[in-house]
Amino acid sequence: MATDEGDDLYLWLEDLDGAEAAGWVRDRNVESVAALTEGERFAELRAEIRQVLDADDRIPYPGWRGDRYYYDFWQDAVHPRGLWRRTTLEKYRRREPEWDVLLDVDALAAEEGENWVWRGRTGPGRTRTSRRWRLTWSGGGSPRRRSSASRAAATAVCSWG
Repeated sequence: MATDEGDDLYLWLEDLDGAEAAGWVRDRNVESVAALTEGERFAELRAEIRQVLDADDRIPYPGWRGDRYYYDFWQDAVHPRGLWRRTTLEKYRRREPEWDVLLDVDALAAEEGENWVWRGRTGPGRTRTSRRWRLTWSGGGSPRRRSSASRAAATAVCSWG
């Protein structure tokens, strides 16, 4: 174990935007992907898993937050980055539930030319009167996160600053 920066031979890997660290990670990824994806069994498993994850008959499992709405984050073949959405109990009970999309991560990524990855949301408790949520996402899985406070009652977001 290193006792100071001079002893840490891998400190250079902490430079997330550095070309040398990125190249090293890219090389390790190529090695790992090759080792993990060789053979027919991987292709079979991947196809089976994708079929389950993208199935149209999956049952959404929304959570209630005390404001008459049930919230859900949904990913499928059409929305691989995901949709954060909400519905009422009445609309959820329909044969085809009707959802209000609050954030389309795929559309946001396309609009901004970024590889956004959903990280989650924190919001008002079940008994709070506040309707503010903090939505969090990051670029391409980076630990650097971007977030925005929004009113859950808003169905369109004009600025994510």
